Amino acid sequence: MGKSVNYQSQDGWHPKGALTTAQAALTTDKSLATVQALTATGISIITIPEGWPALMLRFRGVMADGDSNVINIYGMKGDDHYSLMATLTLTTGTQVYETGNRFVDTIVETVAFDWHSEVKVHSPAGVAMANNIGTVSLNTHGYDNLLIIATTLNSTSVIPEISRAA
Repeated sequence: MGKSVNYQSQDGWHPKGALTTAQAALTTDKSLATVQALTATGISIITIPEGWPALMLRFRGVMADGDSNVINIYGMKGDDHYSLMATLTLTTGTQVYETGNRFVDTIVETVAFDWHSEVKVHSPAGVAMANNIGTVSLNTHGYDNLLIIATTLNSTSVIPEISRAA
């Protein structure tokens, strides 16, 4: 019998690399081989842990208040080709992470794709909780890997973090 997974349990935040250089959006060739040839400092490849039906993303890094960065999120099953899931514009707030990095507080989905269900943006900026932590949640739909690239990088670094969500 397989491993039992409690789908109601939550998980802490796990940093998944640091984007320190901008990377052009993938266009006609989104193959695994193409992605593996990209500059490591411009991409974050996230292997989705088995048993995670959904996940949350948040972003922090060496950023100034008001910095704007644009990221693309791609998904892939197996060793096939990546598919664009969303393009997000991230704006940094004033909340400081323990290492001195700041959190992104405003997330806007600038390119949305209806690929089974929406990417949900939870961005408290503009309400009473401004300068808090913006997050994104999405159903994994069986994807094994996510690819995150910064197509516009106005900060020193952007660090994506993931957490399991039921």
